[in-house]
Amino acid sequence: MFIYMAIIDEPGDRQKFEYLYRTYKGLMFYVANQILHNIEDAEDAVHEAFIAIAQNIKKFLYRHVHKYNRK
Repeated sequence: MFIYMAIIDEPGDRQKFEYLYRTYKGLMFYVANQILHNIEDAEDAVHEAFIAIAQNIKKFLYRHVHKYNRK
């Protein structure tokens, strides 16, 4: 993830990116692999997608949802 963070300047944008990365990386890889039928190509596709996301992170809206435990 370090390579992506090097593209992003603002700490708030880094937080947005980290949330997107952690939330969607598995799903993105799964979908890419289902389409491409090749692990290496799927990894490359997801990597390129995250590069594009990092370069355009300011365009993403971010609404972090907090879950509260009630006792």
